[in-house]
Amino acid sequence: SYTVQAQQMLPDVYRLDTAVIQGKRYLIAGNWANLSDHVVINPSYFRPASWRIFAQVDHDTNDDWGSLLAPDYSFLDNIGKQPGGVDITPDWIDFGYNGATHVPNETGLTTNNSFDAMRTIWEVALDYQWNHTPEAHKYLVDACSFFTNQYKATGKLATAYSYNGNI
Repeated sequence: SYTVQAQQMLPDVYRLDTAVIQGKRYLIAGNWANLSDHVVINPSYFRPASWRIFAQVDHDTNDDWGSLLAPDYSFLDNIGKQPGGVDITPDWIDFGYNGATHVPNETGLTTNNSFDAMRTIWEVALDYQWNHTPEAHKYLVDACSFFTNQYKATGKLATAYSYNGNI
């Protein structure tokens, strides 16, 4: 019964919660996040393992869940490498239709790595565990190196880091 319910919902999720930017499809933070000049992205909503399952059960011929994988993995790979970044995933980011990223304009949203961004590693690890993709492995190695170094240096991890790595 869950599959039937999912099949009814997935076309709307695909249509309302993804956006095409420069010819590539990305998951956005929700149907509210598709704004006039940019979209809002919360990388922790990235669900590559789930998208692979959605592709198997969503029979709407307009939906291509696999089209999210390469752009969103590329986005994750590059987002922490922007000027001033220390290669950690932000909680939120604005992504312009011109392909530029910037600090969110929306109230209360930051580029800190904290409670939202922490889930990203879990979701990518799930994809790696189930599907053994090289993209997932690369992200996990890159994303975890900052935290590994922090733990080795201090013996602890903070609950939040700024985009430039400050606690």
